[in-house]
Amino acid sequence: MLSAEQNNLITRIGPGTPAGNLMRHYWQPAALVDELSGARPVKPVRLLGENLVMFRDNKGGYGLIDRMCPHRGTDLAYGRLEDGGLRCSFHGWLFDRAGKCLETPAEPEGSNLCANIRQKAYPVVEKNGILFAYMGPGEPPEFPHFDCFIAPDSHTFAFKGMIECNWLQSLEVGIDPAHTSFLHRFFHDEDPKDYYGKLFRDVSADSDMPMTKIMRDFPRPKIEVEQTDYGMRIATLRQISDKNTHIRITNLMFPNAFIIPMNREMTITQWHVPIDDTKHYWYAIFTSFSTPVNKDQMREQRLKLYQLPDYIPNKNKSNDYGFDPHEQEHDTFTGMGTDINVHDQWACESMGAIQDRTREHLGQQDKAITTYRRLLRQAIDEQGIKITKVLLTHGHVDHASAAGTMAEHYGVKIEGPHRDDQFLIDALPDSGRKYNFPVYKPFLPDRWLENGETVSLGNQTLDVVHCPGHTPGHVVFVHKQARIAFVGDVLFRGSIGRTDFPRGNHDQLLNSIRKRLWPLGDDITFVPGHGQTSTFGWERKTNPFVADLNFDDEEEASA
Repeated sequence: MLSAEQNNLITRIGPGTPAGNLMRHYWQPAALVDELSGARPVKPVRLLGENLVMFRDNKGGYGLIDRMCPHRGTDLAYGRLEDGGLRCSFHGWLFDRAGKCLETPAEPEGSNLCANIRQKAYPVVEKNGILFAYMGPGEPPEFPHFDCFIAPDSHTFAFKGMIECNWLQSLEVGIDPAHTSFLHRFFHDEDPKDYYGKLFRDVSADSDMPMTKIMRDFPRPKIEVEQTDYGMRIATLRQISDKNTHIRITNLMFPNAFIIPMNREMTITQWHVPIDDTKHYWYAIFTSFSTPVNKDQMREQRLKLYQLPDYIPNKNKSNDYGFDPHEQEHDTFTGMGTDINVHDQWACESMGAIQDRTREHLGQQDKAITTYRRLLRQAIDEQGIKITKVLLTHGHVDHASAAGTMAEHYGVKIEGPHRDDQFLIDALPDSGRKYNFPVYKPFLPDRWLENGETVSLGNQTLDVVHCPGHTPGHVVFVHKQARIAFVGDVLFRGSIGRTDFPRGNHDQLLNSIRKRLWPLGDDITFVPGHGQTSTFGWERKTNPFVADLNFDDEEEASA
């Protein structure tokens, strides 16, 4: 059982989150090579909570860049592949795979605008059917030397599938050996000659006993977990007789991959890769150690089960995963067919979008899961992040509900927002229940903030700017030296905060932005509570709500 704070810590993977920062330090699968093999090799990609676009240029190199054009925010997934890069269909701005702006063709002759523009971009490498991206800081780490990467292409096959829940749920299923005797139980053994491409259908090595029988007849395995320099080694031992023990080895490759045996000659290397907090893809490379893989047969088997282009399973929660009570009584433990992935998908998705681990009760068979969680939390802690206080921009439930619990857990104080948001803070327990948030500790801030005050973080000082409108007590935190502002829900790239919530005020919000934020300088980069960063200067030019051209400067001056 974990606390709510611990659960959030290890499941949330968006930009700036502790687990998200950790995941970005590793190469992550971003797309299948097959997805960019057509006449137009361009694909939108959502990875670790970021909206990106993958493309292959005319030299055969792959790029992964921010999906929104930095000019007016249009969708580069609809761009044109030409002239060595991806060209925006709106005004023709051209970007190479490193994110460099090569052309702004609508600008006057001699314009150097493009020289100052660079789109966010991540390095990409191709490995045996999967395109991997590195989204972390600095130079990418050396690519790991897994068998699936060393093997020749002829001996591997890559595929993927979507699961609509948090990534950690699926990873924990993958390192849980005990579930196979139940979730994947077949009441009748298939002909082993039909095992190709299927998990748990072959006979055990050095035996004529089908794997389905072993899983069915020996449901209480002994599980041994060994920490290694790459993650964990999990040995599952089933005592078949006085002389024979069936041993199955799973290797967890930290942080989010594992390798399992598929049959006597093939392994599966599988990653669970967050799309965002509530959806993910599993990517797998099947590796043969003897003969070349029959890629056509493997692909045909799986394309019968998934809907392209998003690789959504045909059996899913919309059709009850194909559940058949008659089958459950006579043929399979789940009644959901014979595809192992469907069983796992149901188990993961039935826990909810993000499993509430405060309610679970783990046993001895869960030792691999508890060991992994400890490794994950330790790795997050080793990033050097230390919580010293909780700063609140405003009192809405999606920003403030866990503040009291976090403050108690870390032994720190809460500062902000302005006192005018006290009515929202007081109502957080009711708001949490209304919007199905976990139950958190009620609180009052240790310090209400006023316009013009400062708050300290270590040796850094942030200026407080009171910006009512979205809520009456909303504040913005500004680091003048770094030229960065944390604006909460006041301002967004191409938009502004909603004002249809209790005590919201549209005119007041516009005034806060234009009178209190714009004077700080066009070069201020702001981090909103949701979505992408931008600059004050860019929003003054382009934002449809608060762009300067929307207002009469002479009228304002006289006012």
